[in-house]
Amino acid sequence: MLLLSTLGYARRMDGAKLLERLAQPVSYTLPRLRGYPLCLVRLPNVGELLILSHGGRMLRMPVKAIERTEARLMRVPLKSGVVAAVGLPAPAEMLIATAGGYVLRVNSATLPMMHEANTTGEKITSRTQPVALRPYDAAGAYALLTTAPA
Repeated sequence: MLLLSTLGYARRMDGAKLLERLAQPVSYTLPRLRGYPLCLVRLPNVGELLILSHGGRMLRMPVKAIERTEARLMRVPLKSGVVAAVGLPAPAEMLIATAGGYVLRVNSATLPMMHEANTTGEKITSRTQPVALRPYDAAGAYALLTTAPA
């Protein structure tokens, strides 16, 4: 498991131990990271991690490159931030939704693989405010909730 913050910092954690701690009746406090806790990402043993920033940049990194316990994986400005992350066993088609209601389909294999941490990633969209990232399933049905008027 990977705990990711809004400022791009990450801490690798043992998933079994984390789930055991969360099952206890006493509340568990996650380790402190710079920024606000954003998400827990299940990492495959072999594959890649995709991180999407509020500014429309995406970082593609092999899981093997995330060896350290704690590191800054993606460099983002303070007014921006990381909005989503996904662990994939192999490159895949991804959907990116923006706050304005636009959806962009991107193949993760088209992004350059970054083997070093603390990078800004690749600019993938000029649309403002990406808010969601998920794998694309041609047979699946999708719903997007927005506050924008129809």
